[in-house]
Amino acid sequence: MATLACDYSFARPSPAAIKAAGYVGVLRYLSTTANKNPSVSERDALFAVGLGIGLAWETTSTRATQGTEAGVSDARAAVAQADALGYPHSCPT
Repeated sequence: MATLACDYSFARPSPAAIKAAGYVGVLRYLSTTANKNPSVSERDALFAVGLGIGLAWETTSTRATQGTEAGVSDARAAVAQADALGYPHSCPT
């Protein structure tokens, strides 16, 4: 049996609808675009219906080609945003 996770960025489907559609979790994005990022209240609503959350850092399509310094900077920014969200260190980022 497949395990399904829902991937979204700017849209905000209701956690209950995501759960009712058969998903067990969501993939959300951390970025330099504030309205793309999950909020603490969204995190709480997802957890309240039993959905897991995976996080991915995403900025531009060419960011990965910008070298080690860009990668280190992005990693630091992603960890800071995940920490501000209260994202457990034991979960994938």
